[in-house]
Amino acid sequence: MPDRQSGTMSLVHLGWIDMETRRWATARRWLDSAAAVNPGFFQAYAERAALRLAMGDSAGARVDAETAIRLRPESDALSAEDVLAALEVGRGDTAAARARVLRLRAAAPGPGGAGVHQAAAWAAILVAAREQREAIGFLERARVAPAHLRMHLEEPRFDPLREDPRFERLIARLRVRPTAPGAPASRGR
Repeated sequence: MPDRQSGTMSLVHLGWIDMETRRWATARRWLDSAAAVNPGFFQAYAERAALRLAMGDSAGARVDAETAIRLRPESDALSAEDVLAALEVGRGDTAAARARVLRLRAAAPGPGGAGVHQAAAWAAILVAAREQREAIGFLERARVAPAHLRMHLEEPRFDPLREDPRFERLIARLRVRPTAPGAPASRGR
């Protein structure tokens, strides 16, 4: 029988998949279940905060983002910060969003040393604070698994970049290309 955290992570992943494909109600059920099964699991709240933001539930997004930040491990300084930055910008407080980015720069990963989740989290914070050019530049230099990064870039938090030609080129570059049988898999670069 899987442990509670791995079961909760499975629920979070199912919610994430539905959120990525904009099936909001189903995503909400998965993420609500994840939070109910393991109320101390920060990722359930971080993903539900992003979902609530995408659905226009600012109050719920704030509560979940603040809960995720309170529960997240010290090694994670970025989860859910993009939601709070987006809420700040949404209420017209771009100075607060910029201050958040400035404070988080110390924890920001470098493009060569980031894992895919850290890279996506940092880029999402930049997008939320309306620093799109910097976000795309960071993503262009990120040295992470192309297919995994591309999956994350389908998230609603990256919607503000969709029509940017640089972002479109980045997505095209990250496409995993089919390989012939026996040939090594393409790394998308």
